[in-house]
Amino acid sequence: MASASDASPHPITPSVAPLPPPSAPDRPPTIPPPLYVVLLDPLEQLRALDPQSPHVLSAALFPPLLSPRVRAARPRRGAGPPVENEEGLCAWVEAAHAALTSRHATFCAAWRLPPAASPPPPPPAAPAVPPLAALAHAQRYDAPPLRRAECSPGATLCPPLLFSSLLANPRPAPLAFTALGAQWLVPRDAAFCLAPLRRWRELAPLAPPDGYRLLLLDPPWRSRSVARKRNYATVGDETLLAQLPVPQLACAACCLIAVWITNSRHRFVLEVLLPSWGARRIATWYWLKLTSDGRFSTGADPRSPHRKPWEPLILAFIGRDPPRLPTRLALSSVPLTHSHKPALDALLRPAAPHLLQSGRSGELVEEHEAWQQLPKMELFARELRPHWHSVGDEALYFQHSGFYQSCHANSGHEDDRNNICAASRT
Repeated sequence: MASASDASPHPITPSVAPLPPPSAPDRPPTIPPPLYVVLLDPLEQLRALDPQSPHVLSAALFPPLLSPRVRAARPRRGAGPPVENEEGLCAWVEAAHAALTSRHATFCAAWRLPPAASPPPPPPAAPAVPPLAALAHAQRYDAPPLRRAECSPGATLCPPLLFSSLLANPRPAPLAFTALGAQWLVPRDAAFCLAPLRRWRELAPLAPPDGYRLLLLDPPWRSRSVARKRNYATVGDETLLAQLPVPQLACAACCLIAVWITNSRHRFVLEVLLPSWGARRIATWYWLKLTSDGRFSTGADPRSPHRKPWEPLILAFIGRDPPRLPTRLALSSVPLTHSHKPALDALLRPAAPHLLQSGRSGELVEEHEAWQQLPKMELFARELRPHWHSVGDEALYFQHSGFYQSCHANSGHEDDRNNICAASRT
């Protein structure tokens, strides 16, 4: 039964605008119109997922990016031609960026910006999060296979239970528990498995009867920073991803798969990885990473042959009848922190009724209700979200209570507090 907080869809929605195809007389792009751009603020979107939660991510710990992250210059061999996974992609990105900057003066929620007359205050120290990945990999697994367990409010969880279970909060409200000397927050109707990749195949017996119908993956590709990659650095990309139990977890008749990739791994995903899962690409979306004033966050030009200011998201499908989604979409946001992807719930939710009902009889379920019922799992997760199962050796990282503040805490900025809690009062 849906809770009171589920009575209506979330009040914060991304802005979507169709654009004309970009003009490039010297080389017309082959990517077809219409071109869509979507503006997201990561904190607003995360808060909209659970507007009744008494805790929200602390805005002070996640200040918006005000200027590009420009790396120290390194010697390079000439500029070279633009590197494009698809012909015309650079012009397409430039057109999307131009449209966004012509319509918006800022690219994050206004309440997150510092006053114009004063420099932004330094962010407070981040919480000392226990080394989750190291602890997960250090466990000895001569115990029974992964199992389901329920997480209770106020409970204290210890190994091996913490690292050998799919722990669920089936309640219509978030809960807090203690483990590893810290407090952790679990959203309503969420579950997590804090386990290394070598154990993920044991999740198949714990999946829904006909499998998950939406899988989201953010693999630690080689081009990511060492700090992020070292958690899974014992094997190469191909071997690592060959171990993923996607066919065992996915619904064989209907499953949407979303995979974050780097530009250099585009062909490998399309030509090797997806066929091995029995999936085919149906769309490619691009996340444009921007500063708060609309500049590319990397400081790089889209036509640079080197680092690109976007990350692709491949949408693939297992089954015969895929949902209707934009085949090309540019979504833009100010990165919340390094390697933290924007929440895609608002963009994927329209596909939920089709995914849930495909191959089943009965009346079509309303979109918001279908999204709650849709079996969803994120692999390589570092945070939890309502109505999702999240798996990874750092799945609890951003659930540390030190990253959060009370929604009703008096921070001294009434306007900010009103923005934070507006969804709870509507």
